[in-house]
Amino acid sequence: MNGFIIAAALICVVVLWLVLRPLLSRREVAAGAAPQSDELNLAVLRDQLRELDADREQGSIDAEAYAIARRELEQRVAEDVRPAAAQAANRVAGNASAVGADPAAGVAAAASG
Repeated sequence: MNGFIIAAALICVVVLWLVLRPLLSRREVAAGAAPQSDELNLAVLRDQLRELDADREQGSIDAEAYAIARRELEQRVAEDVRPAAAQAANRVAGNASAVGADPAAGVAAAASG
């Protein structure tokens, strides 16, 4: 009877390990996935641009359709890539405005001027 309980407990431990290991490793991967997803988005958009250029060279789309499609691609790149750069710029601008809003700096500027 004790052998059965030990065997059942070992099987439970092995099953838990097999189930939890992928779940825990995905959490680690997800933390580092943001830069990779940006790179993948850019790769997809570059491929779409190459296909668009190839269609233009083959003559399957006219100049107006090409210009519209290219503008849409550029807009998607700006939407996908710019938010990260804009957030960084906002953080820098926020720090600069915080420095400019420092009362001690205002007092020092008034005293020297």
